[in-house]
Amino acid sequence: MRFLSYLLLEIIAKVVLTKEGMIAGDDYTLNNSGTTTNVRQLQLPEFTDPVIVVGGGLAGLSAALQAVHEGANVVLIEGEKDLGGNSQKASSGVAACNTEAQRIKHVNDSPELFYSDTMSAGDRENDHVLVDQLVSLIT
Repeated sequence: MRFLSYLLLEIIAKVVLTKEGMIAGDDYTLNNSGTTTNVRQLQLPEFTDPVIVVGGGLAGLSAALQAVHEGANVVLIEGEKDLGGNSQKASSGVAACNTEAQRIKHVNDSPELFYSDTMSAGDRENDHVLVDQLVSLIT
């Protein structure tokens, strides 16, 4: 919980907007009238509510694990039946075609197949101009 409290403190300490003006993490700051205001030290309350993580992909699982490591109770919300998100679709994490490894293993690949696979992975909702650009950069 120490990490989460520190993160929240950092966010709060940067700028807190009030009807009187801004309270910043400095000793003094300008208020709405342009004059300086003495800034008080902020105290963080002890949080007992769970940390809610939305998404069980690599980022969500990493966040949940870190929160548990810091002592938080975590609720992980995932819309799919399996964890992993899009990461479970990535075999190597690198988009490529016609690589040396493919040639050694006699894997038939081409820019056209790479384009088709990429479009298929996005349920054909991909921006075809961006996919064309990706294919041209990788091949």
